[in-house]
Amino acid sequence: MLIVDDVITLGATLTAVARTFRALPDCRLRLLTFAAAGRYHFGRPEPADLSLPDHSATYDSREIRRYHRDAPAPHVPTHNLHHMKPIYFLSDAHLGSLAIQSRRMQERRLVRFLDSIKHKAGAIYLLGDMFDFWFEYKTVVPKGYTRFLGKLSELTDLGVEVHYFTGNHDLWMRDYLVEECGVVLHTSPSTVEIADKIFYLAHGDGLGVESRSFTFLRALFHNPVAQWLFAALHPRWGVSFGLQWAKHSRLKREDGREPPFQGEDKEPLIQFAKSYLKDHPDINFFIFGHRHLDYDLMLSHSARVVLLGDWIQLFTYAVFDGEQLYLEDYIEGESEP
Repeated sequence: MLIVDDVITLGATLTAVARTFRALPDCRLRLLTFAAAGRYHFGRPEPADLSLPDHSATYDSREIRRYHRDAPAPHVPTHNLHHMKPIYFLSDAHLGSLAIQSRRMQERRLVRFLDSIKHKAGAIYLLGDMFDFWFEYKTVVPKGYTRFLGKLSELTDLGVEVHYFTGNHDLWMRDYLVEECGVVLHTSPSTVEIADKIFYLAHGDGLGVESRSFTFLRALFHNPVAQWLFAALHPRWGVSFGLQWAKHSRLKREDGREPPFQGEDKEPLIQFAKSYLKDHPDINFFIFGHRHLDYDLMLSHSARVVLLGDWIQLFTYAVFDGEQLYLEDYIEGESEP
């Protein structure tokens, strides 16, 4: 009976949406509220529910390999650790944000950083929200970002692996960056082995305890019906709405900043890492974006959690040299990545 009721409810909702869509062409943005009826579970994922992605893809066994949870860790010859190129991690540039006054300067600074590591990086992991809003239509993508997208293409053309994890501002990515820029796209958390260390990588949204409003919006944005309805909007309206929404979300906070560090017992990502580590004690590093805080915490004698900060005010990144992981600041003219 529950399935029948769900089908009836969904059918009635879509009928109402279709009628409204025809009758109110200038008010289509309101239709996103109807799409919530297409999803009935808004609960946050528990650690046990976070299944690892497909591990069939492998990379150079001397440097980077996807971690097979049920298989023994691959042997990495010691001499290769000393000659391994560093691996870089960064997140949360929010390029194109209407809340950032010096948007062009910010993008150029990010591109200069990427240019400075293009000959030394073994791989680069972008852990989400590099764009403030991104929605891929079938034949249209948001304008701008040419410097950043061009640099990603240059990096991959040089043989540098660039991995892009979607966040809560750019979750609507499809295949544009994959086909045009050569990046590897991840739409869920991933566990990766780099040298002889195990990394749990994710943007961070949806992990741990979040507010009810955030949980609801996240479920709505991931809802296929909502995405289909939004794609029906002309890009002129859809992209503008997305950027304005993101601007309002940032400016409603005090000084446009993220909430300060809440302490180990209240930070959702740290709580998630501690909980996940109990069932996966082989994890050495949890690396997250999302919180716009640069934070490095030892969870045990062999495990750490690192929050990457952002590229709006902090300009921070993490780098792994094969043995140690460092959280660094990018200061032009004063530091060498």
